Amino acid sequence: MPGQGERWSRAELKEALRAYLQIVAWAKEAAADDFSPAQFHRDLSRGVLHPRSEGSIGRRMGNITVVLAAARQPVTGRYGSSLTHVGPGPTATLLELLDELREEAVTPSADANVAMQRASIILASGQVPKPAGNRSPAKREGAAVAIYVRDPKVVAWVLQESGGVCEACENAAPFLRPSGQPFLEVHHVRRLADDGPDVIENAIAVCPNCHRRLHHGADRVAFRRHLLKRVSRLVPA
Repeated sequence: MPGQGERWSRAELKEALRAYLQIVAWAKEAAADDFSPAQFHRDLSRGVLHPRSEGSIGRRMGNITVVLAAARQPVTGRYGSSLTHVGPGPTATLLELLDELREEAVTPSADANVAMQRASIILASGQVPKPAGNRSPAKREGAAVAIYVRDPKVVAWVLQESGGVCEACENAAPFLRPSGQPFLEVHHVRRLADDGPDVIENAIAVCPNCHRRLHHGADRVAFRRHLLKRVSRLVPA
């Protein structure tokens, strides 16, 4: 593992940039007082960027701001810059990694957490156009239970459309993720396991409580019918 004084590896820079883009994606929603960049840095220091210190991570975020701003890419105003200039080597690496992350972000994934993370990177680029989705999503081979591949562009569009509000109960997301993202989950009204399509006309953003209700509630069938009538883009499948 790297020491604090060692040069950041390409893998570390990629994880730092990935985290930075998540903050950019949710900058508007993260204006609330319960979002703390310091807590996010702490989580990164204990996780994918261990053993980098919180201060080192914060400075790296400032460096990323300089590079992206100079390249006319979306940035967050949450970071000042410890450097007004970043060398050509690190700059080139960060811009290469930006292209790499954006390419990965549009790749479907059977891991819901990965699809959500990729959706944030898509959202960090700006307004997301309406995606076509997939009417026959693939099932992950070798899975003991049915796990279907999800299109991150569908996740991104649905979250963008929700504006941080549960589309079922119409209340704001109950809390923010460490990155500042409102905690909403994307639910397929007709389950993928029941041959439901992975398209925006079959997906809504819901809070954890409504999500559990749609899966396990005694009134889940009636609740689903209610949503199909109320959310205009939904099309019964």
